[in-house]
Amino acid sequence: MTRTRLILLPPVAGDPAPWLSLDADGLVLARGQIGPGDPVPVGEMRTVVIVPGTEVTVRRVQVAARTEAQGRAAALLALRECLAEEAERLTLALSPGAPDAPRLAAVAARSTIEGWRDWVRTLGLEADVLLPDSLVVPEPETDDTVTAVRFGPRVAVRGLDLCASVEPELVPLLADGREVVPVERPEAVEQLLIAAALTPPLNLIVGPARGEAGGWRRWRLPMALAAALAVSPLLVIAAEAGRDAGAARALEAETRILAQGLFPGLPPGADPGAEARRRAGELPPPGGVAAAAVALFGAMEGVSTADLDALVSDAGGTLRATLTYAEPSDLERIRAGMSARGYGLTEETVEPREGGFVADLILGGAG
Repeated sequence: MTRTRLILLPPVAGDPAPWLSLDADGLVLARGQIGPGDPVPVGEMRTVVIVPGTEVTVRRVQVAARTEAQGRAAALLALRECLAEEAERLTLALSPGAPDAPRLAAVAARSTIEGWRDWVRTLGLEADVLLPDSLVVPEPETDDTVTAVRFGPRVAVRGLDLCASVEPELVPLLADGREVVPVERPEAVEQLLIAAALTPPLNLIVGPARGEAGGWRRWRLPMALAAALAVSPLLVIAAEAGRDAGAARALEAETRILAQGLFPGLPPGADPGAEARRRAGELPPPGGVAAAAVALFGAMEGVSTADLDALVSDAGGTLRATLTYAEPSDLERIRAGMSARGYGLTEETVEPREGGFVADLILGGAG
């Protein structure tokens, strides 16, 4: 596929959308506007759709993960404080890059992404790439300027630490004293669009695994948790993991592959999950990491104002958890639930935070 169809999503769904047809070098072959029922450019083309950046949160993150799915999950966890919706309702896309290098992450509501794709389908097309307009804008070379490009009623703004689309009157506020360098000539804006279409920084359509990122918030698959903790004792398990077994299906196949790679000599056809549980069961606390984790999840089940931020097993087998909760009574309810399951919680630190408390705890046998 050597040609690209570039479509700029209109501000109003019923309005026609500007489009360009490009060859592999970015030469404009055709241009026009298209709406539902209009004839579309024929031929095999990749369809790139520029969508409103007002609906997309873009940040730069650094994640270390074995796979893209794990990277997306870790990035979603890192960004959870700046996201308004529940994680399972979101889709996160990462820009290409080395696992240890900072990468761009774009997050949007899954329903919004599906709405955009459905709109493209009304044209008789299928979107191959969805790219927020804020990432069409080039990043400036220095931190004393921001670049601004207007797309209809919104302005996309890009700085070294900034990537957003806002109403025009908010641009000076985002610039925060930096010089705003607008790109205004239509020819220059078109060239930016063409460059982005030929080499998109990322794609909000993340394929069949797009729901995997949300699974970190509602993950209750003890086998996957056991495998991660048993093989990587210093791994911090993603925050609110452990609430919904259904969301774990998206991660189950990947976890099996990961476990097979982590257990050299595992016979073909053997169950890597069983091996993970066996190894986890050999580690402290009593019953193993997996059993203690399941007990903690069970104890937290009825405490809606408490969240698990981290779960760590160190080299000596000590299992530590970081919890956030609203009231001191929340921790006591969790402690009682753990005690009923044969486990104890030892407080290392408890500190106040906005809206409640954060506690670092050690999980062990009931005293």
